[in-house]
Amino acid sequence: MKHVTIAVIGHVDHGKTSLVKALTGIDTDRLEEEKARGLSIVLGFASLRSETQHVHLIDTPGHSDFVRTTCAGLSGAEAILLVVSAQEGIQSQTREHVKIASLLGVKKAIVAITKSDLAHSGNSIALREQIRELLAAFEIVPTETVASSSVNGMGIEELKSELFEIANSQAQTTDLEGFFLPIDRVFSAAGAGTIVTGTLHGRDLGVDDLVEIGPDRVRTSIRGLQIDGVPQERAGTGARVAVSLRGVGLHDVQRGHVLAQPKVFPSSQRLDVKLSSTRVLNHMDHVEVLIGTTHAPARIRLYSKAHASPLFAQLDFATPLTSYAGQRFVLRRPSEGMTVAGGIVLDPIAPHIVRNKPAHLGVLSAIDQRDFRAIADALADRDHGCVDLNLLKRIAPSKPSLDSKEFTTLSNAPIALRRRDLEQLEARLRSALEAMYALRPLRVFIPKTELGARLGRVDPNLLSEAIRKGKTDQWLRESDLGLALTDHDPMATLSADQQRQYEDMDAQLEDMGLRPSPLCETSGSDDEDMIELLIWNKRAVRLYNHSLKQSIILHSRTINSAWKSLAQANPDGQEFSTGDARECLATNRKTIVPLLEYFDQQTVTVRINDRRTIRSWQPTHDPSV
Repeated sequence: MKHVTIAVIGHVDHGKTSLVKALTGIDTDRLEEEKARGLSIVLGFASLRSETQHVHLIDTPGHSDFVRTTCAGLSGAEAILLVVSAQEGIQSQTREHVKIASLLGVKKAIVAITKSDLAHSGNSIALREQIRELLAAFEIVPTETVASSSVNGMGIEELKSELFEIANSQAQTTDLEGFFLPIDRVFSAAGAGTIVTGTLHGRDLGVDDLVEIGPDRVRTSIRGLQIDGVPQERAGTGARVAVSLRGVGLHDVQRGHVLAQPKVFPSSQRLDVKLSSTRVLNHMDHVEVLIGTTHAPARIRLYSKAHASPLFAQLDFATPLTSYAGQRFVLRRPSEGMTVAGGIVLDPIAPHIVRNKPAHLGVLSAIDQRDFRAIADALADRDHGCVDLNLLKRIAPSKPSLDSKEFTTLSNAPIALRRRDLEQLEARLRSALEAMYALRPLRVFIPKTELGARLGRVDPNLLSEAIRKGKTDQWLRESDLGLALTDHDPMATLSADQQRQYEDMDAQLEDMGLRPSPLCETSGSDDEDMIELLIWNKRAVRLYNHSLKQSIILHSRTINSAWKSLAQANPDGQEFSTGDARECLATNRKTIVPLLEYFDQQTVTVRINDRRTIRSWQPTHDPSV
């Protein structure tokens, strides 16, 4: 069965509730205050059914004091039933309601000219033309205009026929990744517990489905479903449903919350949006946002100029709310009592943009164009060649896969990298290494921190993939010390003087034994590079004393000799302490602690609490040892 929700709108006292009763037999004014005052205060609900169509009518308040409630009713509507009194004609709330309906994306309308039995027939033609002009100004197409009377039944059957025709012609949309139900009423019933109602969007909803109540993300499941009081196992998009929830109290949920598929619609305090402004909006203005069945104050941050069209902005809320990309909303200034703009959500979990706002504006423009490829490219432009696939899924209007010729997807993260950015970074990485070797040819590895400073702002995912590809293509080496070009041989760059210096430093380091001192009088870059060269050639080892945050350098032969001495002094698994080792090797604590920790890492000693034992070891530092 096809379901369609139609909002009944119009000025106060134009006969909306009486018309709904004439159409359905249901009096939607259920509150005593409504009956006493003779006007609707809350949303009223009724329906019409045929064998194949189910029309859900939402009777909205017509008084200007209840525009928030009217907007909540319109937010779930796919069409409107516009009610205009034949006696009074178009009034202020007639225009306000039509404007809000248009801003919320409603394109179809049925017009009911009520109280036609009391009006002069000569006014009918002029009123019809005025209504047509009003709807045309807001790009709403009237399917039919019917003169009616709730008293004598004039036009009622014709209106029913038109309502069913809209239900028959309305396309059922399921663009959302899951079910999304803005809650417009909450109550409890004996034997059923807490019940919420709303108009269902997106996917089907069924009994026992797991659900999440946003924005607080309360998890529960569905105990039962009803449509017009009839129990159902499942409900489809467009239907007005009553949902009883397991284990949820009345204090856990309220009108304005959202019943949604878990993990699909997270809550956020920031929405990136496109605005269609009928009045000038300024950066950092305060407005009231009417979205779904809720309303909340927000501050506007403009990305484009105030007079631009379209106008892109971010809405910043004090508390989170739940929405989805493509959801429409209305902005009002309560102090002025008027609607100032409408809009559509582009990103329901928007980032806080501090820098590179032009690139972010490019992303929003691409979303507005509804071009998947343009969105992916704009995200790569903004995020240094990377595309967050979860973000792309959230904001893209369709879900095709990325072209493998243009993007490559990481296996360990939901990230896609644009190939041209990756190739450019590889070339820059290689050029940076070549330039740094030209300045200091004795270096073996270039620390990644130094490379990062030269490369500038680079996404870590892109850099990691560029390094991986460089290693796969065998032009790049990687170690804990940094990166190196595979074809760079620092030993081949040594001059005769540098070769002698290298041998002198090697001999000097070996002579120091277990009481190392500075190898050089200065700490120039050439001397530092020479020491790193000794380490790279396995003639020396750098040891770290983590407690003192210091490092020392020992000759490989010294380390091997120290192990032999400890093995001789503690044979057959004999345990020894750090103090025992210090005495055995005649050294100090500054040296013995990092030396023993190094032996632990090499698994040639086994430490249990503060004692160690010796294991066999085949040294790999210097092949000549």
